[in-house]
Amino acid sequence: MKEKKENKTPKGKVAIKADKIIRAYRLLNMERTEKKEGFKLSALEANDLYIVIRALDALKPVVVKFEDFVKDAQKKLKPDGWDEKVQKYQEASDEEKAEIDREAMEYTNRVNECVSTELEKDKEIEAYERLGKEAFGKLVQANGHILETPTIILLHEILA
Repeated sequence: MKEKKENKTPKGKVAIKADKIIRAYRLLNMERTEKKEGFKLSALEANDLYIVIRALDALKPVVVKFEDFVKDAQKKLKPDGWDEKVQKYQEASDEEKAEIDREAMEYTNRVNECVSTELEKDKEIEAYERLGKEAFGKLVQANGHILETPTIILLHEILA
């Protein structure tokens, strides 16, 4: 008689702070450029790599929704005539530049305040399979050049 294979994918939802989801997602998707190393997943076995990809798939909707939220906040909180002021900045007098700079600081602060409250919220996402200790260790070892202790702790919370 054939043994029934157990489904290892958890069912249901898990709640994680939006800030953690976004930071982990961006880190795991960090691409290599001329100036920096990217995040390497190549040390993982195929099965563990698929676990990370499925985790990214679960995290992605929160990241996309947050990025849309930021764009909306920037658009709605933009001061009247802002685009024109930015375009004319180079030709503006020192006094006008100082006023534009002050307005820019206020605008940035309003957007940051709005966005920071969203980052603190718990977001429910679909539960996903977690990496085992050995696979997580390989992931950390392969990326030791860019990981610091707080980031390792974050990845452990998200992936392991």
